[in-house]
Amino acid sequence: MSPLPRVPSTWKRIAAAALPDLWRPIHHAAHDWPLALCDCNSIDRSRDLVMQTLKYPDHAVMWNESHRWKYVCGITLEEGVLVSC
Repeated sequence: MSPLPRVPSTWKRIAAAALPDLWRPIHHAAHDWPLALCDCNSIDRSRDLVMQTLKYPDHAVMWNESHRWKYVCGITLEEGVLVSC
């Protein structure tokens, strides 16, 4: 099997993609386990992302008081929240 080709560094700026995701309750309205979302525009990548050593090395997000949070409670089976990941 041949190795993957190298991606030019200029592509890194345009390679990001937004993945839509629909969150909704499965069995009943979400009162006991409500949904909390952090606005990705409030994350400072240089300060809030830290290296994590897990089974596979990755990043984690640290808490920052400038993060903007959205709290969604009581969503019914007929409702949902569309988020971009």
